[in-house]
This record gives sequence, structure tokens and C-alpha cells, in this order.
Amino acid sequence: MQTQPAQRTPNLATAAEKSPISRTVTPVGRFLAELGGMCAVMCVGGSIVSFVAFQTATWLGYPDLVQQSLYLSIVLVAVCLSLPMAIYMAVRRHGGRHNLEMTGTTIGVGIAMASLVWSGVISTTGLQTWRDVFGLVCGPACPLMIVEMLISFNMYSGRAQHRSATPH
Repeated sequence: MQTQPAQRTPNLATAAEKSPISRTVTPVGRFLAELGGMCAVMCVGGSIVSFVAFQTATWLGYPDLVQQSLYLSIVLVAVCLSLPMAIYMAVRRHGGRHNLEMTGTTIGVGIAMASLVWSGVISTTGLQTWRDVFGLVCGPACPLMIVEMLISFNMYSGRAQHRSATPH
């Protein structure tokens, strides 16, 4: 009877055993990967959901929703940006608090942009299509998303455990 050779399991280094460079590069790499995923989901997913929402409005008899209700269109785009991001974060098991912060910030940007358009600070001249409105909302939403992620760097870099429970 032959015996199987003993299999060696890799010795996983603890954080204390890793080099200072590895302890820095790995979390930064994870953070950048998470940031890239969030940006892709928000921008690509948000543009697809926005297209579907405005196409649905056309089918429901509102072919020029942006001209008919600019403020509603701005908030609708903010919701369309938030929806794929919220789903992505739930699937990735980000905590409810972080999900609420990210989606709330995007909705807040939509409300702020609608207020700035309403007050005349932002001109309505260039806002003719849903794509124009998308650019208006997505422009400031992306940098604010990065700020939100930097505030919670430990969570997005993998230094802290994700919490899938309700907001704390």
C-alpha cells in the first residue's frame, strides 16, 4: 500500500509579518479595485437605467420629459445612478450604513443640482436631453463618491470586515 505524500499548506503571513510596503500596497490596491467597480457600476449601470427610465417615459406619453419636467428629470437621473450602486453594494455585502451613505449622497447631489437649476445658478440652456442631465448629476456625484469611499477607507480597502447587518 502506498501512502500519499503530505501536502503542505501555504504559510499565510499575518499582518505583523508582512512588510510595510505590502501592508500599504495591498489595501490601496483593494481600495482602487473597489473604486473602479463602484465607478463602473454607477456610471455604466446608471446610464443604462437612465436610458430605460427615459425610454419608458417616452412610451408612457412623455417623450420630452427633460423639457416637460427638468427638476423631476434631474432627480430621476440621481435615482438611476443610485439604484445599480445600491444593488452592487448589497451583492458585495457592504453594510447597510455604507450603502445608505453612498446612495444618499448621490440622491443629495440630484436634489442639490435641481435646486441650483431652479435658483438660476446653473443655466438650463445646455439641458435638452437625458444625457445632458446625466452629465450634470454624474459630474459631481463621482467625486463625492470618492470622498465617501476615502472616509471609509478601511472598509473599502479590506482592512475592516464588511458588515452585512442593518445600519449601525
